[in-house]
Amino acid sequence: MGFGYASCVQYVPGGNGKEIMCVGSEGIQYSQNGGENWMQLSTDPRLFTIRFLNRNTAIAAGYNKVLRLHFK
Repeated sequence: MGFGYASCVQYVPGGNGKEIMCVGSEGIQYSQNGGENWMQLSTDPRLFTIRFLNRNTAIAAGYNKVLRLHFK
């Protein structure tokens, strides 16, 4: 199922190539199964990129904002 434009796609560290995060026009999307299904984590369309510091922490950035995200 599509969700719009993704400006950044990253594998989650330690996710064995199955966990993926996308950032783009529909916000932040997450997949646990290699992209077959997606869960929306944010609806903010002004984020453009995401980078993981480790499995539980990522930095997302976009138009006039930088966010630190913590995952359990």
